[in-house]
Amino acid sequence: MTPNTLLIKQLTAALLLLSPTITFAACEFTSSTSNRPDLIQIDMPETITLPRDLASGTILFESSVFTQGPGYSFRCSTPAPFGIKNNLGSAVVGTSEYPIGNTGLSWVVLRSGNASRAYGTITLQPNNYNDIGRTTQIRIIKSGNITQGATIPAGEFGSVVADGLAVGIYTSNKITHIVPSACETHNVNVKMGQHRLENFSKDSSAASTAIPFSLGLFNCPTGINSVTYTLTPTSSSPSLSDNQGLIRLTQASTAKGIGLQITDGNLKPVPLNKAIAFNEYSTKGGNFTIPLSARYALQATGTGVVPGTANAEITFTMNYN
Repeated sequence: MTPNTLLIKQLTAALLLLSPTITFAACEFTSSTSNRPDLIQIDMPETITLPRDLASGTILFESSVFTQGPGYSFRCSTPAPFGIKNNLGSAVVGTSEYPIGNTGLSWVVLRSGNASRAYGTITLQPNNYNDIGRTTQIRIIKSGNITQGATIPAGEFGSVVADGLAVGIYTSNKITHIVPSACETHNVNVKMGQHRLENFSKDSSAASTAIPFSLGLFNCPTGINSVTYTLTPTSSSPSLSDNQGLIRLTQASTAKGIGLQITDGNLKPVPLNKAIAFNEYSTKGGNFTIPLSARYALQATGTGVVPGTANAEITFTMNYN
């Protein structure tokens, strides 16, 4: 008989003890009232009207003032980066303007009247920080070329952060549409052509044949109630008579004894330096033309007319209400 054999294997249990890594936040709330960030709700308008040719940095909107509450009290135990984080686009360290996508707009945070810089610009030293009672205000500014149909989204704009701790959050309650407040206009070049000398008499107020032209208003937005235009003489073609809409020829012109007169579509002189109502405008917007004419008219000097080149220029300014 084959003896039974009992094989006993030794089992070795290995116990791996791992030392846990404990990470402490550099900053934490210390307020006994509320350990949460302040929520700054921005009451944005539904539309912001944008005049033409605004300079970068122009303020388009400014919110009401928000006063920080009891939750905005915190302590940092180690040096901590501090500043604004932008949820709507990039934010370069050192800047205080936060792009809203590619709209050409930016938002700015004013804390106690001073523009707050981007996260990482400054470092908080270990200490207790209490901003209870600090005022906060939000601005929307033009920071570049405004894209057509630009909107500012609803939701979270960004936050003010100490290390990883958001101590204040900025949110908007509605979508804001950017609406241009002006029509597009272009420079106008009127070709006056040639005119016979006998059309003018030394002792008369005769004028040449009127050449029609128009001021074009294109892509006018809705919501404009009225439009006026003003004709303003330039330094190179000063006024000879505001009431008669008559301007002097440029110095480079060789013709003498005449000026250029601007009239309306009915050949009535358009007064210079005076706002003229354009009554054909519609609040629905669209494209419009203002009919005008230009003609050479005899100056009241009685010196006679000398033939030659006869050029002039004038500035037109559109006003919208």
